Amino acid sequence: MAQHVTLLGLTGSGKTTTAERLAEGAVASGVALLVVDAKGASLRAAARRLAAAGGLDYREVVPGAPGTLGYSPCAVGSRAQVADKLVSAFTHGPAGQVYRVIAMETISILVGILQGLDEPVTIRRLRRELDRTRMPGLAHRARDVTPELADDLADLAKRGGVTADAFEGMRSRLGALLHGEYGAVFDGDGPQLDLPAALASPGVTYISLPALAVSQDTALMARVLIQDLKQAAFERLRQPDTAPAMLVLDEFAALDDPAQINDLLRQAREARVSTVVSTQQLPDPRTAHALRSALLGAGVVIAHRVGPDDAEAVARVIGTQRGVQVTRTIGDDGEAARRSVRAVDRYTVDPNVMKQLATGEAVVLSIVGGRRVATLRVLQPVSADPA
Repeated sequence: MAQHVTLLGLTGSGKTTTAERLAEGAVASGVALLVVDAKGASLRAAARRLAAAGGLDYREVVPGAPGTLGYSPCAVGSRAQVADKLVSAFTHGPAGQVYRVIAMETISILVGILQGLDEPVTIRRLRRELDRTRMPGLAHRARDVTPELADDLADLAKRGGVTADAFEGMRSRLGALLHGEYGAVFDGDGPQLDLPAALASPGVTYISLPALAVSQDTALMARVLIQDLKQAAFERLRQPDTAPAMLVLDEFAALDDPAQINDLLRQAREARVSTVVSTQQLPDPRTAHALRSALLGAGVVIAHRVGPDDAEAVARVIGTQRGVQVTRTIGDDGEAARRSVRAVDRYTVDPNVMKQLATGEAVVLSIVGGRRVATLRVLQPVSADPA
């Protein structure tokens, strides 16, 4: 599982139960578990159960839920990384690239100044400081602490035109984060989720991303979260003795950011964060070829009942085996007049098998420690509620 797990299956095929069993095994082995649930609630009860059964710390980020942790995108990364994270959460068409560059520069400067002044860096604070009338005052206060950044901020404050428009545009975008579904999570002043800490020691962390409920808000949160997960993985590379962790991305396709997810998989593998990517179907090869290849090349591929295209793709990855095909020619009298035998290559697992698997059945390909293929049934956890 150190080389990741791809978990495929149509709705009702047993995919969620398999994700739960994999998580159960990880927790039992003392591995930190982080679940990002794009369905919004399907794995929440399982995450709580696993934490309770193991006597482990349980943390969750669930918008509107009592006791949810807050989450600050500004807490992880350098000032440039924080700026990139916030600006990249929003799309900027080709004509908007100049606004993107200005916003990146300005937020990076603001983060650096606030850090230098030892003042909180939050989305709300950055939104407030993205104002030409406030910038000179902040620059003046920072002159003795970060003189170069103070000069740069004072210079930005003098510019009008496109620069002023970029400030206003980014203020509106940050306002969209604060007033969206995750606004209370981003803006809360209570306990905050520490992603690096959540991945560093045994425990269970659950993050709800109900993509189908509030798609735009979830997309913003997902982009920010993926950037932070990449950064947390990068930080783990500097600590070679860090314990392994598992990340479960349930219904990741709903997050609609294949390039970033592919980058995350590469970073996570080197950082000893085993990732279970659960999805109803493989990404479209025309728009997400790299991610599709990465998923089919995972250390473990688990296919529950899947559609025709995915069945063919998985069958090709599993491979073929040499066999013998016998053909007979029937004469006019109905008797076999001639027989021929030839060697042929057949799929090791026929695609039709994967299209017709019963709920809970799966074809599994493992390439770690030797290539193995099996068809098996995934059982419900013993302590799960039969209902």
